[in-house]
Amino acid sequence: MFFFNYNDLYQHTNVIITTIAMKRLSKDNVKGEYVYIIGCRYWVMTDGTKYYKIGFTNDLCQRMVQLKKKFNRKDISYIKKYNFHNSEYSHSNVESVLKKKLKKYNIKNDCSTELFNVTLKDIENIINEYCEL
Repeated sequence: MFFFNYNDLYQHTNVIITTIAMKRLSKDNVKGEYVYIIGCRYWVMTDGTKYYKIGFTNDLCQRMVQLKKKFNRKDISYIKKYNFHNSEYSHSNVESVLKKKLKKYNIKNDCSTELFNVTLKDIENIINEYCEL
């Protein structure tokens, strides 16, 4: 018969869970030049439309940790990620163009200037138009 000590089982389970979590994070931890769109299921306007945060980063994992602290939310996640590494387009320029074109959709009176009440399709159209995809 084989018996497990509860503490040994608990530590083994935590190692497995941590390993799985690290593998998930490592997918997002690829260095690059990203324009990202994040969302949260609770980021909804009174009329039912969603809003999104747009930004750019070189490290998706680190940026998500920062954003979760900033917004004090654990349930935000990346909706779309565009990697402009090895591209003729700068991720900071693409993000700047997006913000200029979406200025009228910017959510007012918020601590972040990067929240927009716009559809994902509108964001994709601007990126495609700018990058001629």
